[in-house]
Amino acid sequence: MSDETPPGVPPDIPPPEPDGVVDAPGDTPPVAPACSECHSPLDPDQPYCLVCGAPTPRALPLRPRRGSAGLWIALALAALAIAAGALAWVLYHRDDDARAGTTGSTIATFPQTQTATVVTTPTTGGLPPDTTGIPPTIDTTAQVPTTDTTGTFTTVTGYTAPTDTGFTTPTAPYTDPYTDVTTDTTTELPPAQPVETDVASDWPAGTSAWTAIIASTTDAVSATNTRDGAQGRGYTAGILKSSEHTGLRGGYFVVYVGQYQSRAAVIRRVAQLKTYYPQAYPRYING
Repeated sequence: MSDETPPGVPPDIPPPEPDGVVDAPGDTPPVAPACSECHSPLDPDQPYCLVCGAPTPRALPLRPRRGSAGLWIALALAALAIAAGALAWVLYHRDDDARAGTTGSTIATFPQTQTATVVTTPTTGGLPPDTTGIPPTIDTTAQVPTTDTTGTFTTVTGYTAPTDTGFTTPTAPYTDPYTDVTTDTTTELPPAQPVETDVASDWPAGTSAWTAIIASTTDAVSATNTRDGAQGRGYTAGILKSSEHTGLRGGYFVVYVGQYQSRAAVIRRVAQLKTYYPQAYPRYING
């Protein structure tokens, strides 16, 4: 093979020599530390990223924070322990009271059992048994009264009954004035007053006017008394029959005071009548 270079082919030019020292293969330059979250550059001893605040491998491991649940659990356990202790104390003393009550009842029933074994003499009837053990002694010295069944009587001699010679037997039947309840028919009772069932109307015939009504009733006597009482107080009171006037319900005796041409005048009168007749009211009467 010839060392000559064919025409038109450039000769092989060796690569230029480097200016510096070339690293040996396999040696890589150190990489600058960066944040794993935002890739910001970090100092070698920086524990936290100043940009995003993320911890770096130089940061101290965080100690797990104890929550408040553990405190509440501890308090609950303490409360349960206290409650259990109190319950045990109550049950213990209740058992002591029960034992004391049982002992007391045994002592109380012991004399009754002993007394029941001592009694040897039974008793009859509804009385309670004798708890002394000694049967009662019957008193045989008492004398029981006896009943006289012979039917004989003792005759008293030497006694003479006195004779009343001053008594005269009456010849006419005796009448006790205190027991004679017969009515004396000679005394005349006053005649019964007739019951007034109707009364004449005081309202002028054919007159239409305002009036003050102080009472309305179906009883003629009551209407008359009301009218007389109003007249006694100085009012010009009268009675009209509602059946004789249109616009009024029939069957009533109406006690009224005065006749007025205006409603204002009768209202003033009604205000005065309210003192004695609170139910007074104005009304127009057709003649």
